[in-house]
Amino acid sequence: MKSAITPKTKMLIFNSPSNPTGAVYNEAEVREIAKVCEEAEIFVLADEIYEKLCYNGVKPFSIAACSEKMKDLTITVNGVSKTYAMTGWRVGYLAAPKDIAKAIDSFQSHATSNACSVSQYATIEALASSDEEIGAMVNVFAARREKLLGLIAEIDGVEAVEPDGAFYVMLVVGGLYGKSCNGKKIMNSIDFADALLDTEKVATVPGVSFGADDCVRLSYALGEADLEEGLKRIKRFVGTLE
Repeated sequence: MKSAITPKTKMLIFNSPSNPTGAVYNEAEVREIAKVCEEAEIFVLADEIYEKLCYNGVKPFSIAACSEKMKDLTITVNGVSKTYAMTGWRVGYLAAPKDIAKAIDSFQSHATSNACSVSQYATIEALASSDEEIGAMVNVFAARREKLLGLIAEIDGVEAVEPDGAFYVMLVVGGLYGKSCNGKKIMNSIDFADALLDTEKVATVPGVSFGADDCVRLSYALGEADLEEGLKRIKRFVGTLE
């Protein structure tokens, strides 16, 4: 990370738990990253929108908690679309030093106006809700995660990057490149995603969008029956490649 910083570097965008891998940096790792940012005096945009969606006892650590100096360098962003399943309500929020928050507010109010009043009241209700409800949803996600990883393990030629948070799995499919589907060679993640969608009607996100062209991203933000059907189709698709 130090070697990537130049005099033009102004900010690090830091996402933990992460989309697309579900990776969660531990406290020691976060503190090491914070030290580098403090020394270089660069800001951190900390995307913590998946903070409540973690599994197997994993707990995310906020980079703003590392020190007072790091707190002054951090803009923490969050929202209700993930933890509270409010995708489409379009409500997010941030924590930052007052001067930075004021500048962001001035720009945002002119660029996008504001979230509608219904969404704002719904967000207040969501944030005031019991942690038990969140825990129940996390348990459901954890069960889906285990189901998905188990189904992937049954497919020859692919493997999963096991997530600690969020609700995605990166499926490593690079070992299948060079094989053909209906006479067309699969050479990258876009080819794989296109062929899978065309033949089995299963939608995935090509890993090239995330800098990982040997993968496609799967989501387990859907019911177990749909997960089972989707993985059955992926298994069938992989088995037909020549």
